[in-house]
Amino acid sequence: MRLAVVGDDALVPALADRLAATGHTVTVFPGPTVSAAPLPTPLGATTAGAASAVAGDIAQAVRGAEVVLVCYGSEAAVEEGLFGHVRPALGSGTLLVDASSTSARYARSTAERLTARGVRRVELCVLGGPHAVRTGRARLYAAGDRHAMTRLWDVLASLGETRCLGRSGSARAVGLAFDVLAAVHAEALTEALTLGVRAGVDWAVLAEALTAGRAPAEPFVPSRTPAPRLADALRLALCDAEAAGVSLPVTASTAERLSAASRTAPLQFQQLQQLQKS
Repeated sequence: MRLAVVGDDALVPALADRLAATGHTVTVFPGPTVSAAPLPTPLGATTAGAASAVAGDIAQAVRGAEVVLVCYGSEAAVEEGLFGHVRPALGSGTLLVDASSTSARYARSTAERLTARGVRRVELCVLGGPHAVRTGRARLYAAGDRHAMTRLWDVLASLGETRCLGRSGSARAVGLAFDVLAAVHAEALTEALTLGVRAGVDWAVLAEALTAGRAPAEPFVPSRTPAPRLADALRLALCDAEAAGVSLPVTASTAERLSAASRTAPLQFQQLQQLQKS
């Protein structure tokens, strides 16, 4: 199948690599809107030796594609990239897979706007990170157009195990719930490790004890997700919660703390590195 992968999210290179490695013809545009940005990791480094063609602009990437997968890191990027450049370039009958990071409410609005323009959209939440995507072990949650999902099944299966949800917004709700848990867990884990290490417990022993539920082949690694990225995700979750009349006090306090963190590296990772050296 001819695919285009477009967006500024860190998952874009991994998605393109995996799809190319599993036999699809992939063109990638790894930038936010008009000009391609440098890739975080080289394309074509898959075990199958496959390579993705890097397009010079969005129109070139989308031209002739049967499926366009967009993965933007913010609602502002979706507005400019998807609605400003991708949608006008879509061919008749092209399916759109949207794995962008937005609120669930915005995702529902996106679906409505695209449906009104005749675009068939599948919303996708991808959990597991770049390594899971490249090895075909990502967890996928899809929502939206059921008929389009059926046509996309081989594409989704190449990325990992897929669960179909209901209406648009459901997949993003899963993603935001995961982000909330990951961020709050990272903050709590940092405090737990700080307490133990300062009490004289060996770092490795303490990390093993606190992550005892993990598989043996899955060693403890502090979250490397930048604090601003986590803070943005929590703000989206809080917006959805407010619209639903739900209070999330722990999420709110974690978002405030992350917002004040360093913008060069995740707060938890910095603190855990210092603990490892102490």
